[in-house]
This record gives sequence, structure tokens and C-alpha cells, in this order.
Amino acid sequence: MDYCIYKLHFSTPVHFGKKALSDSEYSLCSDTVFSALCSEAINGGIDVLNDLVMKAQSGCIVLSDALPYIEDDYLLPKPYIYVDHKDDIDSSVVRKAYKNLKYVSIHDYDDYLMGRFDIANAPSINELGVESLKVSASIRNDDNETRPYEIGTYAFNANCGLYIILGFERGADELIDSLMQHLSLSGIGGKRSSGYGRFTFEKISPDKILVDKLTGDGTVSVLINTALPKEEELEESLQGAQYSMIKRSGFVSSVNYADSWQRKKDQIMFKSGSCFAKVFTGDVYDVSAGAGRHPVYRYGKPMFLRIRK
Repeated sequence: MDYCIYKLHFSTPVHFGKKALSDSEYSLCSDTVFSALCSEAINGGIDVLNDLVMKAQSGCIVLSDALPYIEDDYLLPKPYIYVDHKDDIDSSVVRKAYKNLKYVSIHDYDDYLMGRFDIANAPSINELGVESLKVSASIRNDDNETRPYEIGTYAFNANCGLYIILGFERGADELIDSLMQHLSLSGIGGKRSSGYGRFTFEKISPDKILVDKLTGDGTVSVLINTALPKEEELEESLQGAQYSMIKRSGFVSSVNYADSWQRKKDQIMFKSGSCFAKVFTGDVYDVSAGAGRHPVYRYGKPMFLRIRK
């Protein structure tokens, strides 16, 4: 399998919410990225959507979460694994810094695992951008009153943004190239009709250190996206695993699906950073709820880094 990186440069703020409209996240789970690609695919016809889903189900394409980069530092999720830190862990400041740490630079990853991580000089997520609240107003049809509401937004700093790792076989990246081009124009995330989430992107080759971890044979597999084993894989995948879970839900974004907003089926999935002794293949799940005009898919295939502990 070959790998490439889509490096996203945002020209407008983004709205990546969790539950409330006032939320403002700065990263995206891989199932959200895949859903956005599916929305662009269905605009090209059901055959394009089927081609995308088939390539994902067969493993011809594999997607990471949309992860942060700061300048030339590509950040990876901190693994849910015990590390014997060699620095002054008795310091309350250091303990708090490790507790709040969410991402580790690919260049610091081995040092982190070996307990030699210099957390004082690590890239700070505060350098990534700025979150804010925008107050807007809506008019309710029933009483014709203007009512204010808040939208959580995140604006990336210059030379900062998100990147997506794509694993692909047999030229399958050409389909993703085309869909990413359309997606960059329509935007990613919420409130796209208000202009949020627009970006340009460059397609680059990943560093050797990242490729080696994606293709290596380590004893521990670190998840770098949001994934879910098939039912028959779940019990074995939990053996020796250290993990965290996340609820994935939301509404169908495709305007072609139904005449009104429809919710997807909820699923509980493994978060990026979860560590496994037994790998799994996962699946692309149909999460349609109700009668729609086309299937709705949630991406649950894993992308692993292989490490030795």
C-alpha cells in the first residue's frame, strides 16, 4: 500500500461541533471526513458513491482522522499506553502538561514512547489557532421574531491546519483527489452555507519516519483514526487493548437523501490513540435511519501505527 498526505490550508474559519452549535473543535474524525467525501460523491451520481464505498470496504483506501499540523510539525494522537517518563514527573506542572497532552509530533514520537520526551519544548496546540463564538440571528416562521444564537468557530493560524493520511492501492487515490477538489470548494464541517470550512490543499509524500510506522511490524498497534471492529472481531480486539471510546451520531448531510433532516444511527467507536495487541479490519457501516433515497455510510476501517513496547 502507498501513502500520501492531504495538507489542508483553511481560508475561512471552521465549525466542527460536538453536540451544541456553540462547540468549536479543531480536528475531525475519519468518519466525518468520509461522510463529506460521500456527499461529494453522490453529487456525481450513485455510481461514484458506490465506487468510493467499494474501495473503502475492500481496503483499497484507508483514511486517518484529520489531524493538526503546526508549521512543519505533523501531530499524531497521544497513544493510550503507559510510558515511563524520565523527566521530573513529580513536578505538578509536568504532570498537568502530560495530562493535557493530546498530540505528539511525529518527530518526537519515539522519544515520547521511550520516556525521553521534552514536553516543555513540544508544539503547543495553542499555537494552532483561535476559537471564538459568533452571534447570529434567525427568524422563526411561527412568530416572525428574530432570535439570536451562537456558533462556535475555529480559525487556524497562518501555516497551521489539518492533514489527512491516505493509504491507497492501484491508483485509488485518483478518486480521492477528485472528491477532495470538490470538497475544498464546498467546505468541510458545519455551517458551510455561511462560508465556513473552505480550504485549499496540497498532496504531499509523508516522511519516511511516518511510513515506517504505518508499514512496520511493531508489537502494539496505535489507532490514528476513529474505527469500529466488526461484531465478530470485537472480543478478540479487546484482548490486551488500552483504549477510549467515542459516540458517533449526527444528521445526514446529503441534500439528496430526504426532504427533511434525518439522523444517522448512533455507534460507539474506538478513539484515535487507542492501542491494540490484536488488530482488526473494521467495516464501512450503513447507518441509514428511515426511508432515504440512498444509503448513508459511516467509516469504521482502522489505520494503525505499529510501535514496539
